[in-house]
Amino acid sequence: MRRGTHSCYECRRRKVRCIFTKDSAICESCAARGKRCTEQRRELLQAAAIDTRESLRERVARLEAIIQASSSDGGSVAVDQISGLSKTHPRDTQPDGLATESSSSSIASNPTPASIASPNVSVSIDKDSPQNIDPLVTLFDNAIWRRHSSDFAQERSSKGDEARNPVAATKRIRTRESLLSGFIPPELLGMILNATCSWWHTWRPLGPWLLASIGDREKNSTLQDFTLWAFNSSDPSIVGLAMLCVAVCLQQLDTRVHQYIIRQLPRLPGELFQEYFEKVDRLIINDSDYASTEEGIEATILSAKIYMNLGLNRKCWVLFHRAIAYSQLLGFHRPERISAAETEVERYRRNQSWLSLCSGDVYTSLLLGLPYAADGRTIPVMHNQHNATSLLKHNLILLSAKVIDRNQMGLSLSVSRTEEIQRELEAAMKDLDETFWNSPAALADGRITRQEYLERIAAQCWLYQILVLLHMPLMIHSVEDAQLEKYRTACLDACRNLLKIYHIMRSDPYSAFDMVKLIDYQAFVCSALLILGLLGYGGSTYQAANKDKDRDLISLAITTLRQASGTVNNPIASQAVQGLETLMSLDRREQEHKPGNACVGVYARIVVPHIGTITISPGEYITNSRPEFSSPNYPLPVFALSHDIVEGSSSLANQPPTLASSGDFDSGQANGLEFDFDWTSTITPNFEDDWAWLNDLNY
Repeated sequence: MRRGTHSCYECRRRKVRCIFTKDSAICESCAARGKRCTEQRRELLQAAAIDTRESLRERVARLEAIIQASSSDGGSVAVDQISGLSKTHPRDTQPDGLATESSSSSIASNPTPASIASPNVSVSIDKDSPQNIDPLVTLFDNAIWRRHSSDFAQERSSKGDEARNPVAATKRIRTRESLLSGFIPPELLGMILNATCSWWHTWRPLGPWLLASIGDREKNSTLQDFTLWAFNSSDPSIVGLAMLCVAVCLQQLDTRVHQYIIRQLPRLPGELFQEYFEKVDRLIINDSDYASTEEGIEATILSAKIYMNLGLNRKCWVLFHRAIAYSQLLGFHRPERISAAETEVERYRRNQSWLSLCSGDVYTSLLLGLPYAADGRTIPVMHNQHNATSLLKHNLILLSAKVIDRNQMGLSLSVSRTEEIQRELEAAMKDLDETFWNSPAALADGRITRQEYLERIAAQCWLYQILVLLHMPLMIHSVEDAQLEKYRTACLDACRNLLKIYHIMRSDPYSAFDMVKLIDYQAFVCSALLILGLLGYGGSTYQAANKDKDRDLISLAITTLRQASGTVNNPIASQAVQGLETLMSLDRREQEHKPGNACVGVYARIVVPHIGTITISPGEYITNSRPEFSSPNYPLPVFALSHDIVEGSSSLANQPPTLASSGDFDSGQANGLEFDFDWTSTITPNFEDDWAWLNDLNY
């Protein structure tokens, strides 16, 4: 065929002349055979007619629409909105713009619930959002292997993706409105914050991540400034964090001081606390879209601290594990820079946040005897070499993890493993100067700041707690093996030092540790161990001088606990006072006993929270010195301070110790030294959500 032919496809295939008659769309050959006639030139014209490429005018109109939308909406605009604006441009008006606007309005009119999984919610998570980034892929972000994204730091935040997604934006608006629905009036909120804001600086609820978001000018802000900034934020996680702070303030209201404020509340402070806390838990912490962000992790950590303040340590442990899981998915555990755009200050802030998260998790796991999620080994020790206290806290994280590993592997009675950890503890303490061990005097002389003082006191409390739990298993078995006597002595010495630190913490003039009710439980455990020594546990080598000092120390601890029990929402301290007074009554019975005279038998069964059950019966010396005709038919004091009581109703929390007859024991227990420890009776976690006791305490 010649060049430039206009033959149809059928004639070209058959290599015949293609003749078109006048005003006919079918050639003669195709008409004779009944074939479909398709002209080559006509197909090219049809293809050009359906070309979907944008013209220059359309692209200019689209760019102008983006600029107009960015200036009006603060720099963030959805893709559908951009297309709608470009189509409704005056120079290129098309009817499709109406369809786009109606589609966007239909999505906004049917928002997705905040915490209910649905097919529409999945589109709010972009493929490059932190939730969908494979942690293994981040290992190849180096000079040789590079991911296709332009900036990994931008992928860490899903806010931009959510802003471009109308479903995610609608969900954020709906979640924020749900959080603030039924909130107390601003005037009443200001009164509550002004009356109960003393905990803000000492408790330090904001981590480095959120402080970086607020800015340097707000780092020393007050609680009122933070709540004002947070409630004006469009991020539901930040709003939820502010609501948790308000819930803590409601928890501090006392009828003896704040009766005027309580009368103006719509409900009791305990009910409002429960409502705000559960609302944040349902809409933020249990929604992975928010909980997996930096602000969501901050809200999770603050919720864990509130659980610890309430004495619900197991729920605190669960939240710490959840926060660590999300932090690891975001890559915050990596010691090196996660992107080329990350500055050294940002890397240091991220590492400090990770260490703080690990310390809370390991400390809670140490007290509960449960496994930890992370121990901070990824952060080099050189990271804290410039500060002796920070270096000690880093070492305490690692040593606490080793104590947990020893117990989890069933090696709690291993002398070699205990000695190894003891040597590492001594190595960690050898470089500490006199100002560390005598922090109150150093603070009075002006050699350290108050912030350094609080950090050193908290570090000493953690150190002595490790020593107590390190030697306690061997101390229990020192009765059967005299070679373990030094571990009993080491455990009791650590108990004495911890009680001294407890008195310092509770005597702080600014009440810095009033909200930390966990130390009341620790004081109870250490005092109970010292009382066991007074009752003769561990042999007759207990010196008389130590007995007098221990009685004075225990009496001081009981007095401090009684003062702490008068604060708002502290049933742990009140129960600890009742338990220690019951145990001290046994010691007084032993002191009143004289050889040749009948005495009251020493019997007790104590349920220690998270530790186990301690059963006390007369020792060999007391039994042999009693007349043969006397029989152990005396009342048996039974004291119970279990985790279930703390989580139960207020009627159980305020119930005094009950008395039981000595017949509950076997008669053979009076014929020798009997200290029976059951270490598995209170280990099973209890996750009941019973908040009823909050509504009746001190209101």
